[in-house]
Order: sequence, then C-alpha cells, then structure tokens
Amino acid sequence: MAARETFSSKLGTLMVLVGSAVGLGNIWRFPFLVGKYGAPFLLCYILCMLLLSVPILNCELILGRFSRSNAYRAFKEHGRRSVWKLVGIVTLTVPFLIFSYYCVVGGWTLDYLVKSLTFQFAHSSHDQIAGMFTTLSTGTWIPLIWTLVFFLATAGVIVIGVKGGIERFSKYMMPVLFLIIVGLTVWVLTLPGASKGLDLMFNLGSTPFGVETIVVAMGQSFYSMSLGAGVMITYGSYMAEDENILSSSFKTAFFDFLFALVASMAMLPATCAFGYDPGQGAGLAFNTMPMIFAKMPGGSICAIVFFLALVIAALTSTVSLMEANIAFFVDEKKMGRIKAACIVLGGAIVIGALSSLSFGPLSHVKIFGLTIFNTVDQLCANLLMPICGLFGCLFVGWQLGKKDVRAELTNKGTLALSGKVFNVLYFIIRYIAPILLVMVMVANFLVGSLE
Repeated sequence: MAARETFSSKLGTLMVLVGSAVGLGNIWRFPFLVGKYGAPFLLCYILCMLLLSVPILNCELILGRFSRSNAYRAFKEHGRRSVWKLVGIVTLTVPFLIFSYYCVVGGWTLDYLVKSLTFQFAHSSHDQIAGMFTTLSTGTWIPLIWTLVFFLATAGVIVIGVKGGIERFSKYMMPVLFLIIVGLTVWVLTLPGASKGLDLMFNLGSTPFGVETIVVAMGQSFYSMSLGAGVMITYGSYMAEDENILSSSFKTAFFDFLFALVASMAMLPATCAFGYDPGQGAGLAFNTMPMIFAKMPGGSICAIVFFLALVIAALTSTVSLMEANIAFFVDEKKMGRIKAACIVLGGAIVIGALSSLSFGPLSHVKIFGLTIFNTVDQLCANLLMPICGLFGCLFVGWQLGKKDVRAELTNKGTLALSGKVFNVLYFIIRYIAPILLVMVMVANFLVGSLE
C-alpha cells in the first residue's frame, strides 16, 4: 500500500486547518452574534473555545493521524463495536450535505462580488439594494449558475491534490484573506461614530448577560471550527508525524477567533456609524453592508474587498468539506481524484440545486414546515454535527487507549507534555466536552436552529 500523502510543512498544515475553520461563519455569523449579545458573548465564546472546540479539535486530529485514513475507516477499523461503522457513515454524510448547500451560499457571494466589481451598489437606491438579495435568492437560473461555478471552483482545487491543491491554495489565500479583513477594518474605524461598535463589542455593560448567551457561544464555538463534519479527521490523517497536534489545535482556534474578531471590528462599527441594527441576523452581509458601502467614502472599493473576502472564506471551507468525501473514494474505492470529484459533484449538485430552488420555484415544498435548504441545514447543524462531535470525543476518550492518545499528543514521546496538562485535557475530552455537546443538542431542540 502506498504511503499516505502528507502536508509538506508546518505552515502549510496550519493554513489548511485555519482555512477549514475560517468560513462564512466568521465573517457573517460571528459579527451579528456579537452585535446581538455584545461583550459577554465574546467572553463566553473564549471559555467555550477552551473547554469545547479545542479539545474536540484535538480528538479529531488525533483520530485522523492515528488511523491515517478517512473518517469512515478511522471509526470502522479502530472501533470494537459495529456502532462505530455507523458513526463513520454519518461522519461522511455530514460534509457531503453541508458541501451541497454551502455552495449555494458561496454562489451568492460570487454574485455579490460581481455586483461590487460593476459598482451596482453605488449606482442603486436604498430600496433597490434592499431588493437585490431577494431577487437573487428567489431566482431560478442565476443562483443555479453561480452555485455550479462555486462547485467547479472547489473541485478545481481538490483534483490537484493534497499538497499542490489544498495546501498551496490555503497557504496563499489565508494570508490574503487576513490582509483584506485587516485593511477593511482599518478603513472602517476611521468613520465617525465607529467607536459605538467597539463599545458594543468590548464594554461588558453594553448588553445584558443571560443563559441564551452561553448557549449561543457554545454552538458557535463548535460550528466555527469545522468540527463534527469529518473534515478535521481527514486533515489529521494528512499531518506529518512530527506535527504538534496540541499546538496546532490552539493555533487554529486562535486564528479562527482572530479572523472572527477582526471581521466584527469591521462590520459592527460600520453598522453603528450609519445607524443600522448590528444584531439583525444573516441580512447583515447581503443587505445592510451593501447599503453601508453605498454611503461610505470609498465604499465601492470596500465592497469589492468585503465580498472578495467572503468568496475566499467560503471557498476554503468548501474545499475542506469536499475533501472529506474525496478521501473516502480514494482510500476505499482506490479511485483517482478526478473520478472521485465527479462522483461527489454529481450528488452534491442535485442537492445543491434543490436547496437553491427552495427559495424560489420550490419554496412551496416543505419538510416539517421547513424549506429544503433549511431542512438540510438544521439536520446537519442541530443533530448530525453534534452527534459526530460527541462520538468523536467518546471514541478518543473511551475507545482508544490512553497511551495511544498520549503518544499522538507527544509524537511518540519526542515532545514534552506535562502529566498534569495531559490529564486535564484527557479529563475534558472524556467528560466535559461530551456534556457540553449534549447541552448544545438539547438547546438546539428547545430553541431551534442556532443559525
């Protein structure tokens, strides 16, 4: 059996992990959650990141490198009961479903990038901008075409390979994305009234603190890191033997949070400066921000920069989602990457098309009262992802031997790791993280989708 391909450098590995974690949730969802819940949300998020997302990320990277295989085989071969094979199947299904509808949203970002490049926001009235997203999302052919373009762009990166495609793409795109976000933030902070947004973000007394803040922070910290979707298990299988998993996990979490924080420092001050509601929800990116760019000095350039950032963030995420399934076909069916990509695309395009049309021609089709898009979204976010994350923790904490876990974290004893630090992390993996994930699932069913 040929040796498994691995990432070529520590920087490349980190950029791939960060690229998977940083997505539309950082630039789109995180800012409006901060806008709604304020500084208390930031504190809760950091705590949840340390107690939930970082330990689970360690679990998935450990499982990936230990098994040197895709998520399905990782559970199937190293689990001592048949239930683990089922977990492996579910862990493959999740990234496929998310990839299918995520590309629909990616298509919207492409459309808005073109709109910004052609200065449509600057030449449109407030009412015209307000209606742009509804016109796009409820359309038939235009959103379908953009969705297909996004599918093909993702596949284009994937078929090149692990090192030449995924790693190289991430190494160049993640620094570009960060510079874009920082540049936009610096510009926005010069606007009169921008300080109101910063006060909302960092003044603990700006918004009330409640149980809902904690619940939302737990959910966001989990979903933001691409956990429970087989992605990090797959990427863990490509990590070199001398890669420090614990260090990589903390660095990935830090940069994921940094991207989200900087994006919030761009969007919230802008919304406050122009008198818009910073906690209004998903419409912040596709409705409010274009209106702000139309009024802002240099807004046409800022619009281009902002939507380019959204495209890059979406693409780094879809690449990781697609790779989780590609690895299965390459490992289990011995297929080439091009053939595997065609198979994955074939199924994903069907679900993606149905999801796209569910806002327009198929809006009357309801599943338990939800559109096709929202059904797939809530199935993954509210149930399947937390379940996969939970079983990942249980697998590493209770199925693998404690010596195997420590061996992966210390690179078979070549890295120093305090016994106290390991025991604390191991305790969190076995007890704290699973309990928090159950809380996330219960909260999802009680209050509905966190999305």
